[in-house]
Amino acid sequence: MAVLDNITIDDAALAKVHPDIDDYKFEGQSNFNEDIAIVKREVYRDLRRQTGLEDADLAKIKDYSTDTSLLDKICFLTISNIMANNGRMDMAEHYEAKGNAIQYEYYVDDNSDDTTQEHEKRQNNRLKFGR
Repeated sequence: MAVLDNITIDDAALAKVHPDIDDYKFEGQSNFNEDIAIVKREVYRDLRRQTGLEDADLAKIKDYSTDTSLLDKICFLTISNIMANNGRMDMAEHYEAKGNAIQYEYYVDDNSDDTTQEHEKRQNNRLKFGR
């Protein structure tokens, strides 16, 4: 199942965050598509759980043109997984913390016009406890 298809991430996007990311490919590995897909599924499940949106609406989720919180979150968490797979737990924890710190800000493009109308805006702030 393809998820979050409107959020396009490839090796070049990962390299913008971590320039030597290609050094972490295993022998015979040509790209990080599988790692990206795993994280996209995790983010998708998290969004579904936190928002209560149906799959049909989740399929229409897009980043705002001025704020790429979903893209950034997925990039950081993908790099975290890549680092963990390579035994670089210090780097994995660093990128995981950066990814988890990003709050979901997105819109559901109900009419597929790539513009944000007021009724399409969504933001999901995590609950905060304490003072």
